[in-house]
Amino acid sequence: MVTQRLSAEAQLKKLGIRLPAPPEPFGTYVEAVQTGNLLFLTGMLPTEGRAAKFVGRVGAELDVDAGRKAAHFAALNALAVARQHLGSLDKVTRIVRLGVSVATSGDVRDQPKVADGASDLLQDIFGKEKNPSRLVYGAASLPLGVPVELEIIFEVAIKRARSSSIMRRITAAQISSVMLASFQLFAQGKERPMEHATFYRTTQIDGLSIFYREAGPKDAPTILLLHGLPSSSRMFEPLFARLSDRFHLVAPDYPGFGHSDWPDPKKFAYTFDHIAEIMNHFTEALGLSRFTLYLQDYGGPVGFRMALAHPERVEALIIQDAVAHNEGLGANWKTRRDFWADRAANEKALRTNLLSLQTTRTRHVGNDPNVERYDPDLWTDEFAFLNQPAQAQIQSDLFYDYRTNVDVYPKWQAWMREKRPRLLVIWGKYDLSFDLGEPERYRADVPSAEVHVLDTGHFALDTAADQIAQIVRGFKK
Repeated sequence: MVTQRLSAEAQLKKLGIRLPAPPEPFGTYVEAVQTGNLLFLTGMLPTEGRAAKFVGRVGAELDVDAGRKAAHFAALNALAVARQHLGSLDKVTRIVRLGVSVATSGDVRDQPKVADGASDLLQDIFGKEKNPSRLVYGAASLPLGVPVELEIIFEVAIKRARSSSIMRRITAAQISSVMLASFQLFAQGKERPMEHATFYRTTQIDGLSIFYREAGPKDAPTILLLHGLPSSSRMFEPLFARLSDRFHLVAPDYPGFGHSDWPDPKKFAYTFDHIAEIMNHFTEALGLSRFTLYLQDYGGPVGFRMALAHPERVEALIIQDAVAHNEGLGANWKTRRDFWADRAANEKALRTNLLSLQTTRTRHVGNDPNVERYDPDLWTDEFAFLNQPAQAQIQSDLFYDYRTNVDVYPKWQAWMREKRPRLLVIWGKYDLSFDLGEPERYRADVPSAEVHVLDTGHFALDTAADQIAQIVRGFKK
């Protein structure tokens, strides 16, 4: 049996590696330049902030082991820059070239051993099959007095490459017809959006490091996107690529998820009340005073608590496969309700029902007959996340608290019936997690709700990102 290798981002998580903040240029240059499918990085140093973390020459002030550590740290900086430029390290298809300059003193011949500090890290993350060619240099000195400087070239996946090659072959006689077609698409509202860069940031909230993705103009209408189980803000990447030209998009990872801190469940209450409180503090820290809530799965109980606590902040609600009615919980919730009734007796069954590889896959594919539309990395990455230390306990604790959502569903329904918020409901008809009648229950609460049931699953963005982006654009006009 061939074991499928984890993606680069999942491997980082498995290894417990948190990338540092990308270094800023020390002069008049940029840290990364992409041409075609090649990404060239500026010389990467072992710096932290504006200072060198390692100073000295191998063979004089530093030994080989310290040089290896410096090379390792410089490689982490390089990966941080690549992720910032690409959005995700999963877009790296291979490492083409690694150049390593080593500042040495005297007759030192261990430069290759120093360079392995970077090479080993890259192999651990991307796999042996993506190892680069390598050139190692000895140098008398390097910038800032550091012992190591790296030069890296990545090969990366390019979207719409075929379209680009076609455009290069368009003749002068065809230009007018192409311009006309583009104008007609624009007039119909079908223009391809201009993608704005996505930034990957952290902020301190209630003593925790909260990771979030942010894109689009800050003076544009804000959409706050709250993710589901067992995903993270990463699930919204398809929308960031399609909506950031017109909206200010912000998507945080909850505590215990993604790249945010995972506090010890013995010391931190993993409840929806607590997470909603932290998310409210998050919006305050970012100065988000008015926004549309985009709620998927666990985003529902987090977002509804936020809306009821601060209704003045909510412009509109977008619901994507998130439940607010007891009848919306599907047939596979019997084991989960048994767990709520008697946790000790049903903990093992719940973990199989909720956290297994098969369940993780089913959450994406559901009963969609066209399974070839789904990238298996979607669930293998999530399953790798669920198998990290403490995750089973974190997710069990939080899911045990899910019973409190059922208790307050009537309050959410009453709020919707009273306030009649602008409401868009998007639902995947192949979703086996929730009942297919749930969208119409929302419409019963808010008769003016816009409802779309699509040919997709629980994580509708897996296969219907273009369609959903157009729906959101129309709803937000």
